[in-house]
Amino acid sequence: MIRNFIRTTLRHLWKNKTYSVLNISGLAIGIICAGFIFLWMEDELQFDSSIPHRDRVYSIQTNQTYQGKTRSFRSSPGNLAAAMKAEIPGVEKTGRSNRGFSLFSAGDKDIYEAGVYADSSILAIFRFPFLQGGAEEAFRQRNSIVITEKMAKRFFGTPAEAMGKTLMQEHKENFTVTGVIADFPRNSTYRPDWLIPYQVYAQDKFYLTIWGANAVDTYVELADNANPGDINKNYTTLSMRKRPRQAPNLSSSPPTTGTCGRSSKMGNRPAAALPMYACSALLPGSCC
Repeated sequence: MIRNFIRTTLRHLWKNKTYSVLNISGLAIGIICAGFIFLWMEDELQFDSSIPHRDRVYSIQTNQTYQGKTRSFRSSPGNLAAAMKAEIPGVEKTGRSNRGFSLFSAGDKDIYEAGVYADSSILAIFRFPFLQGGAEEAFRQRNSIVITEKMAKRFFGTPAEAMGKTLMQEHKENFTVTGVIADFPRNSTYRPDWLIPYQVYAQDKFYLTIWGANAVDTYVELADNANPGDINKNYTTLSMRKRPRQAPNLSSSPPTTGTCGRSSKMGNRPAAALPMYACSALLPGSCC
């Protein structure tokens, strides 16, 4: 009986070749498209899932308006992180980082790697899984470097063999490997291959102490019971107090042609489908 059904079906398909091809092709394309859509949704819903408390981690963005057009940049003043932690209730941790792309050398290997100069608090905010070493002791020395498992394998073979070894940056300065962290998933906003103490980057850069200079990324972790709306208001007050000259530019009216206005917001991931730095606009006032 089943054989008859199969034979009848094949005869029908053969008699109506064009119609059958169109139907089967349409069905196949539809299934493939649906599969890609589900894969994309899964990737977006799991974005930054490696951060255990991603709903409480925010980055600061600067909205800058030039001739009526507003653009957002992940850049903020170097002393914003300390001020937010000290003066805004509900801000549990803050940290600064600045992206870099450097040549590292070990033995006869010279490889360019992307990474960040970061405060030690960044390790606590993002809870990087350490394969070797730990967050507490990773940045105790100025010339320390934390690298990913991928980078450790490139230079030294295994994460264990990388510990305590020396990497030279730009053929100028040596850094000792004090920690190896697991590689980041591809759907991660923050995924440097190396981390070096922020103080190395900040050395001799006086502009990092100027409130009008947006030069670093600022990340914030809120307390469990923190209300982002309240932090929004407190941050507005802080920004206007620290940068009084720019307070008038915090209004929604466009600036005069030839000038620029700046304001800030916190962006996070309350919706898992959005990148950490691209969601809710919470704070008008002064990130990357």
